[in-house]
Amino acid sequence: QITVFDVSKKKVEIKIPFLKREKVNLKELAVYSRQISVLVDADLPLIQSLTMLADQTKNNYFKTVIQTIRKDVEAGSTLNEAKRKFPNVFDNLYCNLVASGEQSGSLDVMLRRLAEYLESIVKLKAQIKQAMTYPVAVLVFSIVVTIFMMWKVVPVFSNGLNY
Repeated sequence: QITVFDVSKKKVEIKIPFLKREKVNLKELAVYSRQISVLVDADLPLIQSLTMLADQTKNNYFKTVIQTIRKDVEAGSTLNEAKRKFPNVFDNLYCNLVASGEQSGSLDVMLRRLAEYLESIVKLKAQIKQAMTYPVAVLVFSIVVTIFMMWKVVPVFSNGLNY
């Protein structure tokens, strides 16, 4: 008697609690805000939009957040109330602007403004990082040169002065 087994490689995922990435960076949040504003502006249902965005998101934590928001909205909660459950992702400004967009009926406009605001912050941070690169490089180089001088050059002069 011959028995057939299905043999395949299983992907092993190591979970280390203190290295767990439960964070959404500003760029991901800006992209999400831009995409949801476009989808809402195109009159797609909010639940369908959230489902699409959750499927496209690569960050597993953010994917879980979006899926939870979708479930809450499906259960009858407003988008603002659902997002307030994640203060480490959506700050008060974000939630308040979403709430005002929901109340005024211009959610797409508020989401677009949020996306523009977040994109400007991302751009500003990139400019600051770029502007700081040269001064930091000069500082590191000067520290290395100073250490080299103290280690190699100063002992040579101090030995010469002892004679």
